[in-house]
Amino acid sequence: MANENDLLELQVSDLDIEYEELLQLESSLENNLKDVVEHIDQLDIDREKLQNNEYLQESIESIVWEQVQLQIAAQIGEEFIKDNHGQTLDLRKEAHIQTAENFEKGKFITHNSDRSIYEDRYTEWQKKFERDELGNIKTHSTRSGKTVNTLTKLARKKFDENRPKGSKEKGTQMDHTVSAGEIIRDPKANAFLTKEEQIAFANSKANLNEIRSEVNQAKGDLSTSELFDNPNSKGQYAREVHNISSKEEKQLREKDKEARTEYDRVRDEAEKRAIKSGKKSRRDEALKVSGKALKAALLQLLSEFLRELISKFISWLKDTERNLSTFIEKIKEAIISFVNNLSNHLLNVGKSVVTMIASAIVGPVINSFLKAWTFIHQGWRSLKEAIDYLNNPDNKEKSVQIMMLEIGKIVVAGLSATGAIVLGETLGASLTAGFPVLAISIPLLGTIGGLIGTFMGATLSGIIGAFVLKMIDQQIVDKQIADLSSEKINQKNEMLAIQDQLLDVKNIKLQVEKNTIINTIKERHDIAATMMKEKLSDIFAESTRDDKSDFDEIDALLQELLD
Repeated sequence: MANENDLLELQVSDLDIEYEELLQLESSLENNLKDVVEHIDQLDIDREKLQNNEYLQESIESIVWEQVQLQIAAQIGEEFIKDNHGQTLDLRKEAHIQTAENFEKGKFITHNSDRSIYEDRYTEWQKKFERDELGNIKTHSTRSGKTVNTLTKLARKKFDENRPKGSKEKGTQMDHTVSAGEIIRDPKANAFLTKEEQIAFANSKANLNEIRSEVNQAKGDLSTSELFDNPNSKGQYAREVHNISSKEEKQLREKDKEARTEYDRVRDEAEKRAIKSGKKSRRDEALKVSGKALKAALLQLLSEFLRELISKFISWLKDTERNLSTFIEKIKEAIISFVNNLSNHLLNVGKSVVTMIASAIVGPVINSFLKAWTFIHQGWRSLKEAIDYLNNPDNKEKSVQIMMLEIGKIVVAGLSATGAIVLGETLGASLTAGFPVLAISIPLLGTIGGLIGTFMGATLSGIIGAFVLKMIDQQIVDKQIADLSSEKINQKNEMLAIQDQLLDVKNIKLQVEKNTIINTIKERHDIAATMMKEKLSDIFAESTRDDKSDFDEIDALLQELLD
């Protein structure tokens, strides 16, 4: 447009513009004018659409059913959390199955009823270690150079209380082949074995071994291999210090191998029991969420079918002929329409199930709303749309008022979830109490009264939420209409400006064409004058010719000029 304005500011006397430039400029301005006119026409269409009552009615209906469907899913997600003892959905192995590695770090399963057992075992385990003034566990190095936790003086007491004695006559003692110290320090044993089971193994026939007292005292908490394979602080080996024969050493090593095989078996069996418990907990939770997903799917289908029925019922009310026959015909049409649109209905079922599972995973975020306000705004899809709306560069140009109203819709949608849950529970309890037959429980789905209450609560909450949202939408519409009116004025002003520019261009173009014609006429006159001058010269040069001949030639020349 800068070049165009420069051209328009030229004086007519300064016209040195190429004619092709003017044609291009004229064409460009005409195209701009056409675009502006079309934009104005579209503004009129948009304004009329926003003011159309039927359009608003359709919008309300759409919001109602969207709210119904999404609130059903959100409510069932909240039901899952309540049935899951306040916990959100978590099917990870680490949430249900305790491992020795996590036990050692003080990390426990979160979705298994055995959690408190492991927490208590860990607390008791930690009490058996000495600590410094800062609360850190003290450690020391064994003969083999291994760093181990230092036990308290009373840590071994329970292991020794009922341990069989050796023989004073023989000078023997009953040795814990797998030492009490080793069992106490073992995270796997402490995670999966009770204190009684640990002591029972320590004092079992498989682990007790009658050996010479001095060998037992030298062994202490050491394993048999540590005793024989590593020297003491003086660099001496046990077989030399205590005169242990090769036969005796062999017997001790074989006993150690047998005891450790049994020790591993006992620990592994206990771990398997823990894994089995974790798998059951995981499976129960999966079945629980599957049941809620099935419930969401069934209620979703019910709402889809109900929408078809209501639509046909309204259509029947508008008909001039209303009787039982036409009513039944409308019911048939609703069924046929529902079946024909089954693929779309199943798609909505899938969305509802996803929303329900998302609600179960994310869980409630505001406890003050009876743990019913979920993080999901109008379902998982609507949440994404809200975020996309705020991040969309096109929306950043919209007024702050409209953006705040859109955010207000998010808040209202969250609040409607609370209403759905409260209404659903209240209606379900009332129906069950008032009609005992509705207390019959359906596997995975709950009581009939609860199902009806869930649907009715979601429906009522959806309708209330829809009208509130519609009020907000109406404010947005009013603001948009005002913006459209303002934009139309601006567009018309632009149209007038373009028209003025176009008029200037046409005037300049006309002047250029006028000058071109004048110049052409002048050139032709100059040529004619030159020709006449040449002819007159020829006439006077031929004065010897007779008068008649001269006059004839002059007459012919004049006739030629006239032609």
